[in-house]
Amino acid sequence: HRDLHSFPTRRSSDLKQHEQINPLLCKIEEVAVDANTGRSPEMASYYRYFEKEVYKAIVMAVVAGMQDLSSLLGMVPRPDGAKVRPLIRISARATPTIVSSPTLAEVHKSVQKLLQGVVGGTSKSFVRWMAGTCIPCPPQQMPGQDETFIVSFYEDVEKHPQCVKMMMKILTSLPNTTARVEKSHMRFARFAKLWNDERQTFVERFVKSKARTPIEFDERLKRYANIVRDLCMYPNNHTVDFLRINYDQVLADITTEAVGWTNIYSKFLHEDATSKLNNVKEKITDIRQNLQETPSTMDEFKHFLQVIQNTREESLAIETIAMDVEERFSILRFYKIPVDDAELQSSRVLVSDWYKVVAEAKDRKSVV
Repeated sequence: HRDLHSFPTRRSSDLKQHEQINPLLCKIEEVAVDANTGRSPEMASYYRYFEKEVYKAIVMAVVAGMQDLSSLLGMVPRPDGAKVRPLIRISARATPTIVSSPTLAEVHKSVQKLLQGVVGGTSKSFVRWMAGTCIPCPPQQMPGQDETFIVSFYEDVEKHPQCVKMMMKILTSLPNTTARVEKSHMRFARFAKLWNDERQTFVERFVKSKARTPIEFDERLKRYANIVRDLCMYPNNHTVDFLRINYDQVLADITTEAVGWTNIYSKFLHEDATSKLNNVKEKITDIRQNLQETPSTMDEFKHFLQVIQNTREESLAIETIAMDVEERFSILRFYKIPVDDAELQSSRVLVSDWYKVVAEAKDRKSVV
């Protein structure tokens, strides 16, 4: 944002003005007391006055900077009335718990760093004067430390009531943002049950506990198809205060889990449908082979009649199975589960094939 990038520029301009104060006071000193040292006792009150004014100006600049930061964070309306744009972008994913990158804790640290940059980055740039002078304090070497200590306005500015109030206002607003982000995440809480390391076993128990109808499989597959459909209506991005949350990966993760359940149920459905399909096809083939034979002995004749009798008695049961097979393959096709074209075609004509073989058996009995 331009507002953030403008902080260093404004600080640089203020520093140049601050550096010009010392030469001006030295000129006043030269006129007033005929000296140009920057440490005349007669000028001490002037030095203190101007340093106090510098301190006030720094406090005002820091408070203004924190107000600008508050506007960027969406805590107060922007002075120009412009809509607050998200300052930080985070990406979320489901594990199944919704986690973000960077984490909210890292976001808080980033905001605190920005805040510290406004307070410390500004006040630490202005070096204090030595007591009774307008001469900048030289860097101090602290015991046990390699870096020198710069005597600046930071300690005083940090403790100023206005600065403390603004800092607290910004910092105390962060938990509210966190709560709103977590509320946004809660929209996906209902999908957490999709994560199950034992789902293969779970579905297997469902299938083998008793004979499952096509309707029962359809209800399970519909549940996960509806989840995938509903996810399309969720927005990919959501703005919470100064955060822009991207939910692309969350939607992808949930979809992956839902598809995983769909694949397992469809696998068992397909296996069951294929097994029944093959059984009926084999039965039709066996009956036709037996019907094509011409009995030459009494035992063969009895077997021939038994085949015709069994076909008639099993007609309704096999017809029901054939319809069941067709319905199972229709369900697989409806949910776009890959199925071999030959199997699909066989399931469509299975009922009619059975009707034909029953008719053939009836005709052969009449002939015999």
